[in-house]
Formats: sequence, structure tokens, C-alpha cells
Amino acid sequence: MKEDRTNPVSLPLLLEWVERLNRPGLHDSISLTGGEPLLQAPFLVEFLPQLRELTGLHLYLETGGHRPEQLATILAYLDSVGMDINLPSVSGENSWQDRGNLLQLCCDSQIEVFVKLIISITTNPTELEWAAAASNQCASYPKPIRLVSSSKEGAGGREQGSFSLKLKTLVRGKFNCSVIFAVLR
Repeated sequence: MKEDRTNPVSLPLLLEWVERLNRPGLHDSISLTGGEPLLQAPFLVEFLPQLRELTGLHLYLETGGHRPEQLATILAYLDSVGMDINLPSVSGENSWQDRGNLLQLCCDSQIEVFVKLIISITTNPTELEWAAAASNQCASYPKPIRLVSSSKEGAGGREQGSFSLKLKTLVRGKFNCSVIFAVLR
């Protein structure tokens, strides 16, 4: 029998659902994704402390990185943060300052943080250097860089391999924290 519920779901009902699904050993974390979860920061301020108490699970937030003020209100309840850095050459966005501020907040709180970059053949190397400098604020959490391509193996042929090699050469030694690159073709 389907339950009819209004949207948004009330905090008590949401916690009831979490409690029903929280079985020992079944889950190791809870991911807060979106849209942009930080648009719901006032709700998260109420929800996260109760969620932590109820489950004891690792709490991970996925963000676009452009709302550092909202992150500051919930950072104490999180274990890790993943942030997108949308480079202007790929997205047309330019929120460098906000993303730098968000990274600094994470670093100051010593929370685990990683960044994701979407790049293309037209990505400006200066943008990668800025992303490296901003990301290196959290160099106390060094992890390897992973390169993820949207092209299937072999679909990009030698051109894709050549671009990946150029990218690896360009970023080698610049990033001292965890970074995931997604290559658009």
C-alpha cells in the first residue's frame, strides 16, 4: 500500500524513515546530494545532529561549492565534503572566490574534502593552475588524482589518449589533494 505524503516531508517523518532503514552493518555512510543540498541549510541544521545521533554513520555532502556561508552552518555535523569546481572554459561560471572560501572552511575544520573538475580540450591551463592552488589548501589530505573520461575506451582514439597524456603532464605535481577529473569530449 502506497503512503501519500506531502512535500516537503516533515523532520519527524524523515527521521522515522531513516530509523526504519538503518540496519547494523547494512550502511556505512549517508550521502547528502542534490540539486544543491546547501539550499536546504536551515533544514540541515535541524536534521543533521539528529541524523548523527540516530545512525552514528559517516555523513558526506556533495556540493557545487558556491555556498560557503551555508556550509559553515552545518560543517560541524559532516565527515566529508565533495565539491565541484566548474571551470569557466567548460561551464561559463565564475565562482572562484566562493569555491576557494568553501575549501578553506573545510580545511580549517580538518574535514575530509575532495574536488571534482570537469575539463575539455578547450580548458585553459591557467584555470587548472587556479584549481590546483585552491585545492592545495587542503594538502594535509594527499590522495591520488583520478582521471575519468566520458569517452568509451578507444572511442577517442589517439586524440583522446594524447589529450589525456597532455592533461596528466600539465597537472602532475600541481595537486596535492584528492582530485577527480572528468573529461568532456
